[in-house]
Amino acid sequence: MKTTTKLIKTNKPKRLTKQQLELLELVYKFRFVTSQLVSDKYGRQSKVVMYTRLQLLYKRELLGRHYDGLKSLRGEPASYYLLPAGIAALKAQSDPERVSLRTLQAAYKDRTAKETFINESLAIFQLYNDYRRLYPETLSFSTKSNMTFDAFDYFPQALPDGFIRLTQAGTTQCYFLEYVASHISPVGQYKLVKKYSDYFESGEWSSRRSGTPVMLLVCETASVLKAVQKLVTASDLADDHFLVCLKDNPESLLI
Repeated sequence: MKTTTKLIKTNKPKRLTKQQLELLELVYKFRFVTSQLVSDKYGRQSKVVMYTRLQLLYKRELLGRHYDGLKSLRGEPASYYLLPAGIAALKAQSDPERVSLRTLQAAYKDRTAKETFINESLAIFQLYNDYRRLYPETLSFSTKSNMTFDAFDYFPQALPDGFIRLTQAGTTQCYFLEYVASHISPVGQYKLVKKYSDYFESGEWSSRRSGTPVMLLVCETASVLKAVQKLVTASDLADDHFLVCLKDNPESLLI
């Protein structure tokens, strides 16, 4: 009597390769990425290679993509973000001490993110690439995604866009980073400077760590730079705690 074996299909997702997991964790870190930014990050990889890898994750519905006819006409690249399947993969395979559930929960909203949030996320990624190019061996750069753990509960709230540690000549300097986009109103700029002035005066940092951090305000345009510099000058802590820079001049960002 002939017997047959029936194959049962399951919906269990394929386990990610180390390379694919690393790419998903990079999207987690910045929330939105482009193939060019990812290629610049790795240096050794061409844009075509990184585009192909992102497209594979996109076709597997691990990543979503923001791209439309208007972006195409303007010559802007597609931006990629985590989809629920990608979030689930990170929960299953990533180190929970490196990937927080709080950030993953927030990532569910990225499908409907505003254009301003997408652009700011990409700007932070660009700054990361600029800093790593200038200080490849001595700089550590954490994004807001990396700081959603209890260990950072003494940091300013809401969390800064980035936290940088730069070690030179055996000395480490810490920086909080905020990207000041052109759409932020004068009132918003004032509140941002006041937020960090109040934080430094509170002594929250010194109660947990030594040294004095610097508030790095990276401005999108020259007009924003001028306005923010005026606000910082009016602050009693300007000389000790604030550094205001233009995003297109990375060589002057960290001193």
